[in-house]
Amino acid sequence: MQRLTGLDAGFLSLETPNAPLNVGSVLIVDPSTATLPWGKDLLARVIENRLDLVPALTRRLVELPFGIDHPAWVDDPTFSLREHITRAALPSPGGFAELGAFVGERLPLPFDRHRPLWDIAVVEGLEGGRAAIVARLHHAVTDGLGGSELATLLCDPTSQIIWRDARAPQIDDPIPTNGERMAFALGSAMRRPTRAARLVRSTAGNTRTLLAPGSRTDESAPGLFEAPRHSFNRAVSSRRSIALGSVSLDDVKAVRRGLGGSLNDVAFTLTSAALRTYLERSGETVESRLVALCPVAIRHRERDGRLGNQLGGMLVHLASDLSDPVERLAAQRNHLTVAKRRAVRAGDATLSQLAELLVPGVLGTAARLSSRLRLADTVPPAFNVTVSCFPGPVRPLYAAGARVEAFAPFGPVVDGVGLNITFTTYERSMWVGICGDAATIPDAEPLFGDISMALAELVARVPKV
Repeated sequence: MQRLTGLDAGFLSLETPNAPLNVGSVLIVDPSTATLPWGKDLLARVIENRLDLVPALTRRLVELPFGIDHPAWVDDPTFSLREHITRAALPSPGGFAELGAFVGERLPLPFDRHRPLWDIAVVEGLEGGRAAIVARLHHAVTDGLGGSELATLLCDPTSQIIWRDARAPQIDDPIPTNGERMAFALGSAMRRPTRAARLVRSTAGNTRTLLAPGSRTDESAPGLFEAPRHSFNRAVSSRRSIALGSVSLDDVKAVRRGLGGSLNDVAFTLTSAALRTYLERSGETVESRLVALCPVAIRHRERDGRLGNQLGGMLVHLASDLSDPVERLAAQRNHLTVAKRRAVRAGDATLSQLAELLVPGVLGTAARLSSRLRLADTVPPAFNVTVSCFPGPVRPLYAAGARVEAFAPFGPVVDGVGLNITFTTYERSMWVGICGDAATIPDAEPLFGDISMALAELVARVPKV
């Protein structure tokens, strides 16, 4: 038995029936490049050949008695790969709209916690003879960057599949009995006071720094619950609206070179501009800066290659209060710099350390009660939107021999924060995955259009050489 970290367990405890904390990735592939007949069966063979590289895929949860400590991972003796890989087909014409609708229906489906928390759908019927690989994992299994690593693990650098000399994992140990779970829980509980005291000492000052109220000036990062309320900052429904698409990475780099900043600065600026346009079109006034949660991957060298969450986070002002594109980029760059300084002062492990102090049973009860009472409709939002940006592969990948043409990741929405926007790069494109609560954002496609338009406005302001 392997005890979940506090952060991983927190993702389990915090989910509600309307807000399962699942992350996903969509790979659009061209099967014509495959050297073998391409489809669900071939992809399953490739995954089976590499299962020993990702042991988390064959592990399931066991709850500890009375929820006195975090659940544990154990090898699943009934694991069947075929149960985790399905086949589906899109209705005509098989474009991004139809694919987005499929992802929107699939992404929020709850996982069976008696099985490993992941699945893959091989989706046929995309226009141009293409197909899609829609992968889902529970956030307790991996963060967004870990999901990207998993996707690349299952791919090859050429259309020739690299078959490993490996055998599928043989799992012989039975699921732990109630007595074994109780013994494990008691041993963990006995260590908990000492562990908690140590964590309280190490995180007290950092937590004050992380959660301290900020101000509306450029010199201070925002604090929790300082975000202005907008239409998508309410209790969420069980339905999702999805949009995916890409913008030119060459254009993004041209903006970076000509106007300054990093790819991350540009991505957040595009988000700021798009949300301003989207809200104004919806009749909402944008007077105060929006606040974004930016998950930050913490990849310690000794943990490389492992799944699970290795995350920090920082609250960032969005420059949504500015209308001029160039001024907005300069302000956004400053907001991110200030947020990073605060995150450094707080320490990159503070979020994980705080999560270790939480009792799963209490946290889960509080989350479900808050959802039933729709408290997010009355309590100020902790932040407005989750925005992630991480680098992806620069060279083409092949999934079971099929060339990967697109890679778009998706994150979850939660009560009070019904919008998640994720950027990643692949080859010469920056791909965007937008996940919204369908009750407050019925159609996410216009929001992606606003991101594309915001980039065009910046490109037009790049000085001509």
